[in-house]
Amino acid sequence: MSTYQKPVATLIDTTAEGVYMASGDTASSGGVTASFSKKNEQNWGESGQTDFDVTLKGKLGKPIKLTVTFDKEITNAWGGGANCEISSPKAIFNIHSPSEKFEISVQGKTGLSVKDSSVEVIS
Repeated sequence: MSTYQKPVATLIDTTAEGVYMASGDTASSGGVTASFSKKNEQNWGESGQTDFDVTLKGKLGKPIKLTVTFDKEITNAWGGGANCEISSPKAIFNIHSPSEKFEISVQGKTGLSVKDSSVEVIS
């Protein structure tokens, strides 16, 4: 039988962020969120390609399914070392080893923007 060790909490005055204690994740996102910033856009008339920088925040380490909904129709998407499924205007990126920052590229109507996204941690 193991010997019980009392947990220790330490206060560090120089940190601006809070620390949260929990026994486990309850949401399917596992506390992982995604943010997007438009990096580059190529215009080919009515269609084109848009590149986005993606930043994941939260507890990484397990595979994730990143679902991104765009404001216009899309025809192709790739990036982040993912297998990607298209169900326009959605792209579903299945990422086995997610990193904190990566890039995705999307082809479709010009002027694409991210309308919505969700992250699901795959157990």
